[in-house]
Amino acid sequence: MPRCSTSEQSGRHTSRCSCFCPDGILWRASRRAQSNVDYPSPVQLDRSYFAWFAIATAATLLLMGIPTAIIPNPVFGRSVPVEPWAVATWAVTSVLVGLIAGTYLSPAASARHARPHGEPGGARVSAGAALAYFAVACPVCNKIVVAALGVSGALNVFAPLQPIMAVASVALLGVTLAWRLRMRARGCTVCAGAAAGGGEPRPLGS
Repeated sequence: MPRCSTSEQSGRHTSRCSCFCPDGILWRASRRAQSNVDYPSPVQLDRSYFAWFAIATAATLLLMGIPTAIIPNPVFGRSVPVEPWAVATWAVTSVLVGLIAGTYLSPAASARHARPHGEPGGARVSAGAALAYFAVACPVCNKIVVAALGVSGALNVFAPLQPIMAVASVALLGVTLAWRLRMRARGCTVCAGAAAGGGEPRPLGS
């Protein structure tokens, strides 16, 4: 009985059959089905993602900048001038929060993958934003700090810790962003593979 032969041409596997060969037909059908699968981009940072990023970043800039008086306004003031590192922390934190918020709010992350993959990481975002807020706020304008340490303690104890809190908040938010983007990319790949196989999307490791 004639048999099928295979060869390597230009790094691609091809099948040449001189007869009716079920194996060859099945192999080509499988390759054709795989080529028709519309796998998403690694992270899917589409227009919706960047739109939500811009909105969340602007909101964070205002929510942090107005109460801490980094943005001058007639409602809030501060007794201690704003340090340059505080302005940098405020800006970087707002961008990171916006980037993370985009992974929750854009359709690729929430509408498609909310049920199968869940939306973890919110506690880290809240902790990082809270650290950043206390880091850039006026140390003697914070009633909680003044009540606990007094004005002298706020200036001599709490104020020197604020740059450390700023670094910690940026690091925490940066790690959270990298983790969210990684989960977003891996979740999309899992869903695409499940759709190609006719199964239901499921979280990784299940």
